[in-house]
Amino acid sequence: MTIVRAGRVVRAVVVRGLAALGLVVLIVAVTPVAHWGVAALETDAPLVRADAIAILGGGIRNDGVLGDQTLRRLVYGLRLFRQGYAPVVILTGGNPTDPSLPESEAMARVASELGLSGPAFIVETRAARTVDQARVIADIARARGFKSVILVTSPTHVHRAYQAMRKAGVRVIPGPADRRTGDAPTRWLTLNPASVMLRLADAAALTYEYAALTLYWWRGWI
Repeated sequence: MTIVRAGRVVRAVVVRGLAALGLVVLIVAVTPVAHWGVAALETDAPLVRADAIAILGGGIRNDGVLGDQTLRRLVYGLRLFRQGYAPVVILTGGNPTDPSLPESEAMARVASELGLSGPAFIVETRAARTVDQARVIADIARARGFKSVILVTSPTHVHRAYQAMRKAGVRVIPGPADRRTGDAPTRWLTLNPASVMLRLADAAALTYEYAALTLYWWRGWI
């Protein structure tokens, strides 16, 4: 095969690949397929009282400001605490890129600024992965005699975190934060910008989460 012919073959493959990718993006943007995939990861288990609420960190900026996911989880978990769902809050989350800025300490700082601090708050600063957070929570639960823990994390993340915590020996009550309401993501052929962006975000989260679930299954973490 000559170099010219090889170049044409490569270009043809690239063009077809981009066309296929464009078609997939279009399908995701105007149909509810990504929403269905995300819904499969969520849980409708009833929320009941427990011995503790575990809030998992989900990202922090380089300046120490909580990322969007972490903030949503924190606000929801603190609401559950204020509503009396558990007498103790476990804040867990290190920082794999900068250990000097743990997510959990930033969460504790925000909670304190809202008037919520003291012995009811346990701050764990080293666990930077979901599996490590699950194991740390299990250790804390055993040490403190907690029989049940409400797990607060993002809806797409709750299934993996739930399975990891069960594997670690914790009785888990799922408490997914930021449940979506409304029917916009379930409508077909919707082209308004808000729905398109939401569906593309769902698709990105879905791709990441199913890849992570595969890894966790392969490593025996769930």
